[in-house]
Amino acid sequence: MIIWIASYPKSGNTYIRSFLASYYFSDNGKFDFDQLLKIHQFPNMKFSKFKPESKNEASRNWIFNQNIYFKKDRLNLVKTHNCLFPFKGHNFTSKNETLGAIYIVRDPRNVITSMKHHYSLDYESALNNMLDENCSLLEKSHDHDYSNFTYLNSWSNNYRSWKNNLEFETLFIKYEDIANNKEKFLNK
Repeated sequence: MIIWIASYPKSGNTYIRSFLASYYFSDNGKFDFDQLLKIHQFPNMKFSKFKPESKNEASRNWIFNQNIYFKKDRLNLVKTHNCLFPFKGHNFTSKNETLGAIYIVRDPRNVITSMKHHYSLDYESALNNMLDENCSLLEKSHDHDYSNFTYLNSWSNNYRSWKNNLEFETLFIKYEDIANNKEKFLNK
């Protein structure tokens, strides 16, 4: 079953994964960047049975691919930035694939700054992305493969989609709280 490590981009997903990877995948509790590779990202070309040629086709295969690649008889920590609201009628996941989730929420004023620097945007463009209900991440290969299509939606809708989810339990962690009390976060 999957435990999602979810967030809007630039909200601290990698930070949380570094704690979890150190805890679950190291012998001595020390972090090594290679451990992050054990927490896979979804959607991802690596976890797509077919080569979808559109965003709609990619979203139609999300749950199918989760069932193919993430076995239900073991724990799968999986990173995502995907919104839980359906995309063109296609759900991202369900309680049949998902055991639970950890959602990292970061002050949107800090997200804008981080997006600005990471994606080389101005503040207005970063804000417009965060307000765009059609916003997505898409790393398209040279041959029009949409396997990596990630439906972000707006910052607020991304957050609400996970917050209002009734399918499975979701633990909400504030990025700013982690920096102040790492031990409390790890105990949660």
